[in-house]
Amino acid sequence: MPRFYFVLFLVAGLLAGSTQATQAQQNNPTINGDFRGLRFEEFARRVEAQTPYRFYFKSKTLDTVTVHVQADNVRLLALLSQVFAHTTLQFAIDEATSRVFITPERPLQTQVPNAIFQRLPPGATPTPDVANAPIRPSGPPATGTSEFRVYEIGPRQATPAGGRATLTGTVRTAGVGSAPALGVAVFIDSPNIGTATDKLGNYSLTIPVGRHNLNIRGLGIRSTRRQIWVHGDGRLDLEVLTDATSLNEVVVQGQKDRNVRSMQMGVQKLDIKQIKQIPTVFGESDLLRVVTALPGVKTIGEGSTGFSVRGGGTDQNLVLFNGATIYNPAHLFGFFSAFNPDMVQSVELYKSAIPARYGGRLASVLDIV
Repeated sequence: MPRFYFVLFLVAGLLAGSTQATQAQQNNPTINGDFRGLRFEEFARRVEAQTPYRFYFKSKTLDTVTVHVQADNVRLLALLSQVFAHTTLQFAIDEATSRVFITPERPLQTQVPNAIFQRLPPGATPTPDVANAPIRPSGPPATGTSEFRVYEIGPRQATPAGGRATLTGTVRTAGVGSAPALGVAVFIDSPNIGTATDKLGNYSLTIPVGRHNLNIRGLGIRSTRRQIWVHGDGRLDLEVLTDATSLNEVVVQGQKDRNVRSMQMGVQKLDIKQIKQIPTVFGESDLLRVVTALPGVKTIGEGSTGFSVRGGGTDQNLVLFNGATIYNPAHLFGFFSAFNPDMVQSVELYKSAIPARYGGRLASVLDIV
């Protein structure tokens, strides 16, 4: 009988220890996963799927935050510390309700301080609340190099809400060959206020106080933005990356062989398409009228289709149609040409260096095919 009670007490102790271990694991779960490149809202949904915690934040406050962490059995406190390491965002975890609050500048106080209702002795100074203290003192303006960090401009009590402040600075390219970036657009979207840098890369903006996304765009640089929190007048120098755009292959083809296919000089070639594009009287294409419009050729009169080439007479021109000599290339006293343009394929006019196969002609040869 004593042995039975001993075994019963042993089993009960093991069950109690297992229950406590399970409860402790549920109260402080670990997180696993690759969260690199995720927007914060997607990161919060994945963490909520693995843990009983629920996130509370304003979407506008974290719309530009991108997570770049990888977790392997990491507690929530350590994971959030990595996520907000280089930002002014703060977080507070309420273990009693499994809630996580994300706030800018100062963490949310989830519990009422124990000494809040205690009466202070006469002349005593109240201890400042840590949750309402500034995160970091305002120091000299830093160079804006990161898209994920929020840069504070000016003293925090410099300008009241609704006021305006002037932001100045210089935009330079990052790297060894750093140089001023001129002609770069620096602007905010709401309200739409912007300016462009001068030849030294300087800019100046007068914008409302508060939080803004400062956009930087220009030729030769990579488009980017900086998160700023403007309290008053201040300076923020910006470093941007250069952007080398890769162009597609450009093929340049020359046609120099077009001029050296033959040693023939002084030749003008026309096809029927070019002939019909030249306007003529009555809308009908006239080969001889088209020929008189070529360089070195002129008509001998307004009412005649005869033409003179480089000062030669009309009887010094040889007119051929499919190899046959045409002695009178005109009709109706020279007003109309004897050639139907619908039956012509091409026209060649030799004005000098006439080939020997055409015989001896002093002025030109007009070969119609």
